[in-house]
Amino acid sequence: MEEPNQSVKFVDYNEKMMIRRFSVYKGIPLGLIIKKDLKRNSISQKVLADKVGISYSSMNRALNGKRVLSDEEASCIDAIMGYEESFTKQMQSYFLEKDNKKNISNETIIPPYIRACVFWDIDLGKLDWIKHRQFIINRVSQYGNYEERENVENFYSSLNLGTCIIC
Repeated sequence: MEEPNQSVKFVDYNEKMMIRRFSVYKGIPLGLIIKKDLKRNSISQKVLADKVGISYSSMNRALNGKRVLSDEEASCIDAIMGYEESFTKQMQSYFLEKDNKKNISNETIIPPYIRACVFWDIDLGKLDWIKHRQFIINRVSQYGNYEERENVENFYSSLNLGTCIIC
């Protein structure tokens, strides 16, 4: 029995320019971009995985954000899909950095000293210093002394989570 001819036409730079600019796609997960382009070009994940040289399950995990692609795999995907050089690597790095900021937990941070009377109505042990950032800043602005305001401002500035405004 003959195997069906599975000739796949990959995107060629000369035929169709599919230049992906990092700034345009910055907020979209890499897997979604690749899946959309695979569908547009009628290419399966299995075929892409074979061309990249990894298993289907590894490709699937990478496209779902559960596996990091190596530099070689990323550049191979760039070439196969017709993306700019290092587009895949840039997008992956952006989301890894974003996830690292999101994964800052209360276990890895030491909160600033604030008197318990500032948070008289809640349990300080259950307070998430990242998730409840705006609440903490507002409460310390209203009821904290100068030293506590300064401590909170320095604390959030050191985490590089954006601007911290204490009145």
